[in-house]
Amino acid sequence: MMRKRKLLGAAMALLLLIVVGSVTIWLAAKPLARSMVVAAAKAHGVQLETRHIDLGWGWVRLREVHLGLEGVPGIGATVERATVDLEGFSPSRVELRGLSVSMNGSPADFVVDVGTWVRRYADSLTFPIAADGLKVIWRESPSASPWLMLDGGLVVPMAGGAKVTADDAVVLGVSVGPVGAMWASDLATATLGFGHVDPSAATLRMDVDRSTGKAKVVLRQGKLAAFAAPLGIDLPVGPAVLVEGTAELSLTPTGPANEVHGIVGLRLRGYVPPHPRELEGIVFGDTTTFDTDIRVAANRRTATLEKSRLTAGAFVLDGGGVIERKDDHATVVMTMAGNIPCTALARSAAVARLGAQLGKILGDAAKLALAGSVRVGVKVSADTRKLADAKVQNDVGIGCTLRLP
Repeated sequence: MMRKRKLLGAAMALLLLIVVGSVTIWLAAKPLARSMVVAAAKAHGVQLETRHIDLGWGWVRLREVHLGLEGVPGIGATVERATVDLEGFSPSRVELRGLSVSMNGSPADFVVDVGTWVRRYADSLTFPIAADGLKVIWRESPSASPWLMLDGGLVVPMAGGAKVTADDAVVLGVSVGPVGAMWASDLATATLGFGHVDPSAATLRMDVDRSTGKAKVVLRQGKLAAFAAPLGIDLPVGPAVLVEGTAELSLTPTGPANEVHGIVGLRLRGYVPPHPRELEGIVFGDTTTFDTDIRVAANRRTATLEKSRLTAGAFVLDGGGVIERKDDHATVVMTMAGNIPCTALARSAAVARLGAQLGKILGDAAKLALAGSVRVGVKVSADTRKLADAKVQNDVGIGCTLRLP
């Protein structure tokens, strides 16, 4: 009898230990799961905070989630509910409900910051992710009115990445219809596309070479006015002017200032700089190009332009300048200069005043009589909110001489 009582007591004690142990494990499981999810997100370059967590067999569910990207201060997001599928103790897929993304900054800021993030965490682009109820609000600054709003979007996994679709987006208060975006990565290259789910048709595409850390950015041809607001620029040009461009950036910071450097090229179709009609023979055509080396400071607030060249027909200016970003705009100071051969200037003026036939005759005669050049210098100081009020200082040096027989 005594033996049975001892066995019963031992069994009860063991059962109590199991119950207490189970409760202890259960109480510890949520904090442990939370720390594991936060650590896994950090390894993927994602900052994660959550107020509630639920556990299931092979999954973890988070509610009231706040997200950010490491090193990209302009992007933040909230999620109503996130379900993380597990393989063992490792996340294998995530499904988001009620994803709201807030973006503050200019496209130029995001090209550098997101490009740098992609280089560091390119493998994260391949992680399977799905989301519905996507909302995006993009402002130049937290206090500015949104220039882009998107609601009811979807994020759908695809091979090596994901694509984003939405039936409608609102740009500057105007509905622009369906829009899309995508991201993907393989062993060699990580690709981001904005404006279309097909990267070859995307308005802005960025390819990051994972081995070198160099990014190539392509801006597809579009109306310049459509890019004015997101860039925080009031452009004094006609609505029909088209712009396209490319940039090649080294996303590995260099030098003591940890600057990002590269080259940028822009082409404006339907625009040439204002000029008197006497220069029609020099500033001709309908296209202006601008090419420059660029150095972007570590704080992303200052861009230094060097070896800059503006070309419109035979009119060429070389120089450089500095762009300083403020909270909701930027200031620009550019100093450029170029030389116009006196013979070309005389021919252009003669054609403008006397007509093509007689002007060319006099222009050819000027080649025999004139030598030297006219140096044209210009310094521009501008606020991007009101470029039409830019301060322009002209400096003209006449170095024309007569050829002596």
